[in-house]
Formats: sequence, structure tokens, C-alpha cells
Amino acid sequence: MIRQFARDLHINLRKCHLPSTSTLQSYGFASLYYQGFKSSKYSFTIPYRSYATFDYTRAPSKELVASFFDHQYVKINNWIFKDDQHRQSFLNYLRNQSSFSKDEIKEVVELHGRLVEVLNELQIGFQFLEKMWDAIFNRVVTDESVTALQKAIIEERDPLTNVFIRSAKYDLYKKIITPRLNHSQMSINKSDELIEIIQLQSDKNAGITFNSKNIENYLLNENKNLISKQQLITLIICTSLKLNRGLQYTERDYTTQLYLIENFMAWTKMIENNEWFCNPDATQYDEVLKLIGIPPGDYRIEKYLQDILKLVEQEYQTKNSYIFITSIMRTLVDKAPHLTYKYFYFKDAQIRQRSLNRSNVLIQDDLTYTMQACLKFDSQKLFDLYKNNQDLHDGDEGGQESLILELSKVTKDWNALQKNFENMYGRGNLPLTVHYGIAMQALNTLRADEELGRLYDQLQKRGLHLNSTVMDALIRSKIRLLDQTKVIELFEVYAKMSSQGKADPKSVQKLFPLILKIPMRNRETSVVLDYLKQYLQREKETGRIFIDGSTFQKVMQYAVGIPSLKTIEATKALVEEYGKQSTEYYAGLISAYSNLDQFERADNMAYEAHRKSKIPFGEIQIWASQLKNNMRWKLRSPDTITSQYNEIKINFITKMSFCSAFQLFYDQGGISLISDIIQNLHNHGKLKQELAVFRRSKILQLRDERIYTTRLDFWRRKFEWHEILKEFDEMNGKNILITARTYRFVLAAVLNLDAKSGSNFDNSTDMLKQVLRFYGLSSDSTKNDRLSLEDDILYLARMVIDFVDIVGPEQSSSLYLNFVKQIYDKLGKNLDFRLSLILYEGLVKVFNEDKITMTKEFHRLGELVDSYIKDYPFKEVPIFPYRVTRYYGDMSVSWLKSHTPTRADELKILRVLQSGVKLETDQYTSVLKYFLEKLDDDEDYLDQVLKIMEDNLIHGNLDEYRSYLEKQLCYKICLKYLMDNYGDEDAIFTSYQILNNFYDINGPDQVRENLKSTNITNFLRSSSGRLFNIKTNPYGFKSMSHHKFLDYFNPEHIAQKGLFASNDLILLLRIQILKYCQNDKDKLRTYFKKHPKTMKFVMTEKSTILPSKFKGFRSIIDDISPLGNLNWKQNRIARASRVLKSLLLDTKYQMFITADANQSTPMLTKSPKHDFYE
Repeated sequence: MIRQFARDLHINLRKCHLPSTSTLQSYGFASLYYQGFKSSKYSFTIPYRSYATFDYTRAPSKELVASFFDHQYVKINNWIFKDDQHRQSFLNYLRNQSSFSKDEIKEVVELHGRLVEVLNELQIGFQFLEKMWDAIFNRVVTDESVTALQKAIIEERDPLTNVFIRSAKYDLYKKIITPRLNHSQMSINKSDELIEIIQLQSDKNAGITFNSKNIENYLLNENKNLISKQQLITLIICTSLKLNRGLQYTERDYTTQLYLIENFMAWTKMIENNEWFCNPDATQYDEVLKLIGIPPGDYRIEKYLQDILKLVEQEYQTKNSYIFITSIMRTLVDKAPHLTYKYFYFKDAQIRQRSLNRSNVLIQDDLTYTMQACLKFDSQKLFDLYKNNQDLHDGDEGGQESLILELSKVTKDWNALQKNFENMYGRGNLPLTVHYGIAMQALNTLRADEELGRLYDQLQKRGLHLNSTVMDALIRSKIRLLDQTKVIELFEVYAKMSSQGKADPKSVQKLFPLILKIPMRNRETSVVLDYLKQYLQREKETGRIFIDGSTFQKVMQYAVGIPSLKTIEATKALVEEYGKQSTEYYAGLISAYSNLDQFERADNMAYEAHRKSKIPFGEIQIWASQLKNNMRWKLRSPDTITSQYNEIKINFITKMSFCSAFQLFYDQGGISLISDIIQNLHNHGKLKQELAVFRRSKILQLRDERIYTTRLDFWRRKFEWHEILKEFDEMNGKNILITARTYRFVLAAVLNLDAKSGSNFDNSTDMLKQVLRFYGLSSDSTKNDRLSLEDDILYLARMVIDFVDIVGPEQSSSLYLNFVKQIYDKLGKNLDFRLSLILYEGLVKVFNEDKITMTKEFHRLGELVDSYIKDYPFKEVPIFPYRVTRYYGDMSVSWLKSHTPTRADELKILRVLQSGVKLETDQYTSVLKYFLEKLDDDEDYLDQVLKIMEDNLIHGNLDEYRSYLEKQLCYKICLKYLMDNYGDEDAIFTSYQILNNFYDINGPDQVRENLKSTNITNFLRSSSGRLFNIKTNPYGFKSMSHHKFLDYFNPEHIAQKGLFASNDLILLLRIQILKYCQNDKDKLRTYFKKHPKTMKFVMTEKSTILPSKFKGFRSIIDDISPLGNLNWKQNRIARASRVLKSLLLDTKYQMFITADANQSTPMLTKSPKHDFYE
């Protein structure tokens, strides 16, 4: 059947992959999910996203778009955007090379494949594509290898043809592919037939067009099967609807949308039985209905739905037109449940407004779907909805009874659940499997194992089909008893029944992760991997699917908690061996790498995931994972270049998301993406934009606590406790699922309000106990089944520590100890290493830290480090998770201060510091100063200290010094520009004395002399016109106002980024080197040879220049504006800015550089109003 399906869909499987990879790429009319060639079955779906994720027509600049494509796309990116010389050189090579080797042909085909992948995302690349094809095909054929290259490109045209279809560029297909097919006399394939049938074209003037005559002829052709016709309609309508939706939605766009819906109705009527949408099981057009169901632009829902009804009524009668809205409601239950709810009340209002018969407008399915939606976004409305619409009840065996049961389970109304379930007996064939499942889930929560087994036996005796809810409850009850044998037995029972058609086969994949629970709890990693291998092999042999991407995500999360990169790599190897790549897998892998500080690997995987997506660069989940990794990496960036690389990627994703249609956030991964965008905007102080995105998310009804987290954290840092409670009330009012992630902020507010009111922390204690009950840490009967202890335990533990910290050990010790006991009972003794660190922190707060406890913890931490090094799977200096290194640094400092280490202890610490563990700057200072002061005991410590500094610290100092020199050059350019325009050189120097002193400017002659030999005339502009395009601190704007001038040259912006050697450490190191090498020049030369960067910096004036400059500058700032008690670094920057502006903002010698000025352009007499951003 699948082969026939593929044939009828005009898919040539041999042409659906790029020659550069063994993984089958998912291009084409019926795209393939991630399935390798070794997989024996394929799942066919139509990719319904338009060819681009973001709206690039709204990009602020071409440079922004050009900033994203890296790794395997660097050459393509440069050819499209940047490098005219290399672009032309490559095209000349293709046009003039007399012959090509096999490897050269393969390389060109691979580059062409990469270009096609980029074209899925960027229209701007089509211009280069045309030039590339022109160079390959419109040339003199001098050798058979030239013909071989042309043939290889044309034979691999399927992915490109499908890009033309999805991007509605039929004209380009006719221009570059059709002539080559005619010339080569090569037979056309199925993709060629498809594009010629559709002829989909997008034009600025004409809008979206297609060949209706060809399409209708295909649909009426009796030789084509129904499935292929349905897929054709889905492809045309979904692609057209997506292309028609931009950020600015015009009246013409709205008219086009209605025109597409009109065609959809007409075409489906041609091939389907009458009123196909009246059948709730008809899911063939669900992707179309989802797109139709999201109201376009800012058009009112009522107007939009009324216009849809008119279109449907043209083909069908009034009653059935309302059932079409019902079919839309069904598809939106998961994607946008609030719309399902709104559509129900739209239909209800139509009855009154149009004086219609209620039975012609509302049907039982309307109520069922709306009840399902309420369970997802506002369960409090469900029962009233059911009670107030009794005429729409669907009887004993309908789905509404199960939803009422589910509501009782969600609200913990056990009496109501029991009563409703028992009342089912004797009513027709009730209870059904679905009812058993809900009841059994409740019994598992209550640990009523005997009753649970009785219901299962009863269900089997009645011969009812199994479902995953029933088996999930049974298996979880066995997991609770740690009975792995029974877990496997039950899973195998379900797998067997699914193969016999007595259970849903897809649910097997949902249940599979449960068999890994006990081995993961016991840290039996080999058993986990054995299960994966065993069932993957069974998949290969039987063709039945046991494992999906979500399972691999869970294994990756487990590996992070151990922590074990070895486990991640073993899982990755299995996925690649059995061809199980998927969006969920890649998202899990990127997250796992990122959580273990393997940021570069996560970045590489993001681009691989983009490339292997169903439509390259078309998965929001991957964009979200990539953004999160870039934000983490930037936070941990060891140098300016790395920081800038991540800033570029973050800026691209944030800006492109911000200027694209917000409907993209409805897709999987959308919530994570928008919450991180909000966080990033907040980090950059762009509060207006942050608030705009936040408000837009509320308009879109994106009900998730992650969207609120940034605001809650903001209010906490501002000590605005009532604002936190106000946000919390709003979240509750919207029935948003609230986890420990949010409760932590709420508890902080309640704790502080308790402290102010003197209520002995009664309110906060009650609240914390209630949250612990929600997670089942006091009584399972009060557990909220929607909360996961495993997923939220780090937030929950941190919340308890916050409580201990404020309330104090006397009042909190018993609660804390009970919490720890419950954690061990629920999760076992082998806790996530991050949780162990938090619990130890709490232990210290409750009982204080004695030497014995500290030594045990320090040795345990050392064992963790040794294990991580031993199992590190890559041939490089190990990169450790930040939490491990930070904690190891804290413990090392405390332990060295409070203990008398043996030489063996000291050597172990030095070995660990040379193995890849990176401390914080102040931790390095304390630890390395300890060893420098111990040189009398062992002079060899000096060499090891130098090595640690060479590998970990000195690059920060060199980076700072380089930044100073670059800023100094830029400042000289500005100073000369001021002198050239104002002329009064002495007065200018007097006015800017505070900056002149810092940047070591002695006088006008020095400035002119220094700049004379540089030949710099255009303010070091970038190719796009940005001023001062230096490596360490680029300016980023095309113009500069006086205000921006003072901000940019604020000396505090030169402060170190990442790790660096402190002044105290450098001073002591220099003293010790001079002392211990005073009479040994050979040793000094050896140190210079082994540790050149450190020695050249420490033993020269480089190490003293900036400390001296900062000391002088900061003394002036401190005299004018005392430091105070605020954050040191932020306060330094802000205070310096305030002082500089108080001294220089109103000077008559102000700096103004316009967007098109060079250094000889006369200065304006008034500041530009805007700084133009690239």
C-alpha cells in the first residue's frame, strides 16, 4: 500500500536524497520523516509550512539575514551575500574549467545541495542559483566530465523542484530547469509532472496564482487515486495560505485567503462524497483546516467566520456550513484550544443573530471538542459548559462522559469520580475502555493497587480493547513497586495486542519510556542502552515502531543528570545506526549538549538538525533549541569573539521572530522560542519591545508560565512583591499550569511580605507545604497529575533552599529534612548531580558546615570530576558543566582555607584544574594565590600555576588589552574629527581631559601623528556602513550622536569579559617569578617558552597599563559619585556614564557623525535624531 501510495504521489525515492549524506532527506511532495535507508518503512506526510520560517521581507537589513548561515553553509552564505571576488571565481571555475574529476563533480553537487537547502529559507538566494545553473549549463562542453556534471545536477533536481513548488516559483522552474530537460532529452519525472500541473506562482502584483484547469483535470481523472488527489489539494492550499500570511495583513491578502478557501471547498467537493467534513473521522484535510482556523491578521473572528460560512454555503446548505466550523474546531483543540472555545460561542451567537434552528448550528461534537479544549486551557469552565448544554449531550457511549470523569481526576474530586464511574454500570455497554483508563489512573494516584488490578481483570473479561491510559496506570503502579520484570511483561502484553489490532499501535511509543524508568532511577545506564538497542533491532526486523523521538529526549535528559557525555554519544550512535533522527531527538541532543556546556557541539547539531528537517530550516522547535544554546553560550563566553558570534545568532533569531507573523509561535517549540525572545530583549534593556512581545503572546492566548518568568524575575529583583502576586493571580485566572518554576517567585513574595508583617512566616510556610503536596511529597492523593516531580525538582529544591535562607534553620530544619527524605523516597538514592549540589547547600544552611561534612562533600565532588574525565568521549581537554566547576571552585576555596591539605591533596587540586575544570575569576585568584604562597614547600607549583593561567586566564587579560588599544584608535579618530571641525584644539583637550587621560592622549600633535600612517578615512566603517567595525567592541550603528559617543567610549565598557587573571594574582605572580628565577636565567627562559602569553603579559608593562588607567579614572568617578551598595559591575558602568554625561553632555564641542559621513565630511551643527542600526 505504501509503495502504491508513493507511486501515485509521483515520488521518485531514488532522487530524494543529497549525495553528500546517507540520511534520506525529506524533500518532495510527500515528504519523508527522518528515516534512514536502513529503515524498512516510511511515513509519508505533506510539509505544510511555507518554504520560509521567518518573513525575510521584513528583515531590517540584508546584513542581518547574512549573519546566520554558518558551518556547512559558510560558502553558500558568502556567495549569496558577501564575497563578490570568491563568488565570481567559483562561477568562472564552473564556466571555464576544461574538465572535472569525480571528486570535483561530487563537491559541486554537494554545494548545489547546500544551496537548495538554504533556498528553503531564503528567497534572496535564487539569484545566485540562476547564475550557478547558467555557469554550469551555458558553457562550452570541452570534456565528457562537463556533461557528467550537468547530468548529475539535473538528475538531482527533485529537491530544487520541490523548493520551487513550496515557494511558488514556477517561473524559475520554467527558466532554468525546463530548457535543460528539453536539451538533454531527459525524461521528466513525477516532480516535474507535479509542478507543471500546479504551476504555483507568487507575484507582488498578481498575488498567488495557479493553473486551476490543470488541477481540476487531475482531480477529475479517474485513473488517479483519491489519496493522491487529497494530498495535491493539501499541498496547494497549505502552501498558498502560508505564503499569503505576512506580518502586515492587507485587504488584498484577506481577499486572497477567502479565494483559497473557496477553491478548497470546490476542489474537495469534486473528489469527496458530499459533505465530507460532516464525518468527524475524516482527517485528510486537517492541516488545511488548522491554517484556515487561525484568524488572519487583526480581522475580527466574527467577520472571518461569517465570510467562511458564506463560502461554504455556496457549495452546501446552511446546516452543513456550520458543521464545517465544527471540523475546524476539532483541529484546533491541541493547537489553539482558546479558539475552539470562542468558535463554540460564535455559533451559539449565530442562532440568535440569524434566528436559526439550534439543531442546525450546534451539534454534539461542538460540545465535545469545546469540553476537550477547556481541559487544556480552562478546566473550570468545563462542567458549566456541559451542564448548560444538555441538548448537546452525546449519550452513554459518547466522549463527553469520559471528559467529566477526567475533570474529576484533574480536580481530585475522588468521590465524584467514583460515583460517576459506578453509575455507568448497567447503562448499555458502559463503562468503556476510556472510562476504565481514567478510573485506573486515579487509582494509581491513590496507590489502590488491588482495586487497580481488579478493574484490569474486569476489562479483559469483557473483551474490551486496551488503550495506553489503562496500561500506563498499570505499568506506573509496578514502577512504584520497583518491579521491572512486571513492567516489561505488561509492556510486552500491550505490544502484542497492538500487533493483533486489539490496541493502538502508536501508543506503544508513548509507553516505551516507562520501561526505562527503573534502570534510570538505579543509574543502570548499560541496561537503558541495552533496552534501546534491543527494541531498535526489533523495529528493524519487524517493521513495528517502538521508540520515537521523545524517548531519546528523555534519555538525553537522564544523561545530563548523571552527568555523562559518554551516554549521550552512545545514544547518538544508536540513533544514527538505526536511522531514528527526528525533530524531538535533535532538540533533546542540542539541549543535552548545551546543559553540559558543550555549546559548540550543540551549535553544530542545530545546523545539522536544520538541514535534516522535513523542510530544511522549517522546524520552530530547532530554532528554539538553537536560541537557548546561543544565549547560554554567550553567558559563558570565554572571549569577545565567541560572545559576538552568539550575539549575532541571538540577534538574528530574535529580530526575525519579532518581524514575522506571530502565528508561528503556535507550532511546537513556539512557547520556548517566544519566552527566550522575551528574556533576551529584557537582557538587552529593550523593555518596550519586551512588553510588546509579552502583550502579543497574551493576545494569541499562549497560555504558558514560561512567558511570564522573565517578568516575575524582574519584579523580584525590583522587590515589587505585590506585582508578582498580581501576575500570579492573572496566571491563575487564565488557568495556566503553574509549576515550581513560578511558585519560587511567588514564595519569595510571600516570604518578604510575611517578614514585613511579622506573621512568623505562617503564610509562606503554608504555601510551601501546599506546593510540596501538589508534587506528591506528603500525600499522593493531593498530587497534581499535571506536575512532574522529575521535571521540576531543581526548581522545587531551589524554592525550599530560598525558604530556609530567609526563615532560618530553627523554623525550617524539620521541613527541610522531611523534604530531603521524600526526595530520596521518590527518586532513589542516585540523584541528579545538580540536585545533590542544591541539597548540600541546604544542609549547610540548616546545620552549618563542619570539617568532616565538607571533606566528604569535597571528596564526593572530586570523584564526580574524576569519573567525568575518565568517561569523556572526545579527544580534547574535557569541558565540564558550569555547575560542577563553579561548585568545585567554591569547595576548593573553602576547603583550602579551613583545612591543612597534604601534598597529595594539593597535587590533586592542581591536576583537576589542569584537566579542564574552569573556576570563576575570584576562585582562581584564591586557589592560585594559595599555591604561589606555598612555593617554599614546592617550587614546581610555579610551573603548574603558570600553565593553568596560560590555558584558562590570560586570554581574558589580552582580550581586554586588545580592546583598549582598538578603542584608543577609535577615540583618536573621533578626537581628530572634533579638532578638524571645531578648530579650538586646546579647549577640546581640556574639555575631554578625563577621557584623554584614560586613553593615554598627550596632545593634538600625538593624535595627528599616530593617525597619519594609518590611511583610515571612513571611521573604520563595515561594508554595511557601521562605524568602528573593530573585533573586540564593534559599535553597531551607522551614525553617532554625542550621547552615543559618551556611552561607547565609557572606559567601564572595556572591562574584562569571561575569565581573566586579577591584578592581585598578577602582582603576586610577578613577585614570585622574580624571587625564584632571580639567579636562574635558564628557568626564566623555560617559563617564557612554555607559557609565552602569560609571561609576556605578566613580565612587561602590558600588565600594569590598564590597572593604572582604571585606578585613575575610577578615583575621579568615586569622588563625584560614590559606589554605594549596588551591583559592583553594573553600578560601575552606570555611574561612569552618569559622570561622563554630567561633565561632557553639554560641552560646546559635541560629536556628531552622520550615517554617510567620512572623516573629511563637515560635522553637522546638530545631533542626528537616530542611530541607524545595521
